[in-house]
Amino acid sequence: MVKTRMKIEIFGTGCPACLELEKRAKAAVAKLKAKATVSHIFDINEMTERGVYSVPAIAIDGKVVISGKVASQEEIEKAISKKLKEKTTGKTKPVKKAKTTAKKMKKTK
Repeated sequence: MVKTRMKIEIFGTGCPACLELEKRAKAAVAKLKAKATVSHIFDINEMTERGVYSVPAIAIDGKVVISGKVASQEEIEKAISKKLKEKTTGKTKPVKKAKTTAKKMKKTK
């Protein structure tokens, strides 16, 4: 596995489900031998500022990838592997272009 530093954040208030998600995330990182830091965000204000309204949740490099459930270790491993692949290949999902073009917009004015 390519060793690329990533930041994994667990969002939760400290309930058993949130703590279990943190445990599974750490196990996934260890199994994949990924270079990553795993931290836990307990502050509700920070969660809402970051757009997290359903906990437990997990973010990888600032992007929430799982929320509202205690994901299995396998789900977390899949999310980490996907992010590692994006980092090493530089490829991400293509962004869809807007269907309305500037030419069409002129016609509607």
